[in-house]
Amino acid sequence: MATVTPRFRRSNPADRKAEILDAARRHFSTLHFDAVSTTQIAEELGVNRGLIYHYFGTKRELYLEVIRHTLQIPTLPPIPELVATGRLGEVLEERIEAWLIEVERDRDAYLAATRLASSYGPDMEAGRMVHESKEEALDQALSSLFQDPRQAPAAVRACARAVGSLAETAIVEWLAEGHLSRDQVRVLLVQMAGTLWENVDAVLAPPPIRVQRSQPS
Repeated sequence: MATVTPRFRRSNPADRKAEILDAARRHFSTLHFDAVSTTQIAEELGVNRGLIYHYFGTKRELYLEVIRHTLQIPTLPPIPELVATGRLGEVLEERIEAWLIEVERDRDAYLAATRLASSYGPDMEAGRMVHESKEEALDQALSSLFQDPRQAPAAVRACARAVGSLAETAIVEWLAEGHLSRDQVRVLLVQMAGTLWENVDAVLAPPPIRVQRSQPS
């Protein structure tokens, strides 16, 4: 019986898990979910397929972890503290730039994830997994404003989703269409996030009650 000789470049469990994710990302970026073979991923790495299941449980969980990592967004310290110290713009600039560098590095995986998010038919289940990952990313973003982001008002979550959709579109225009540069996307996202924070009270406030004046007879 043939034996598999591991070819991992890294030795500790966290690094081995990261290397499996790197290989899985390449496969999921170019193939539909059903067409991806964990056997092929294991052979590429020179390990037993059981090691993949040891770390991730199932192919679905492996895929979901790839999507989570691909769609991960930058975390921020508590925003009120940044505003109080006058560092909101500076920190936004740093975190968004670092994030865009990662997105550019994982270009194919990111674009594949955004395609799945809007796909139907055979990839509907995969699209649902992408939606779950986006909601987790949303919770991550809102954690800079709320101790428990799941308790954020529905209007706040709606605003965050709107900003996320605009960011996703801008990145696709940059990576897939070439209509924007990375610098332009960074400026857009920094300005958009800063403007939303500065005007969040006005955005979320109920519309003023308009009093209808009676017409003179």
